[in-house]
Amino acid sequence: LLKRVDADMISQLKQSARSTADSPVIRNCESLVLSWISTIENVLQDIFGE
Repeated sequence: LLKRVDADMISQLKQSARSTADSPVIRNCESLVLSWISTIENVLQDIFGE
């Protein structure tokens, strides 16, 4: 149900941890986490309603 980040992206994230927070790797992972949050919110809303 939730998308998984690929191993290469995790490796790049670990290597670039000291680089700028605006790197493409950070942006990619940020969008993935936002997608997870949206999915979780939708599931919870389906289960519990508003």
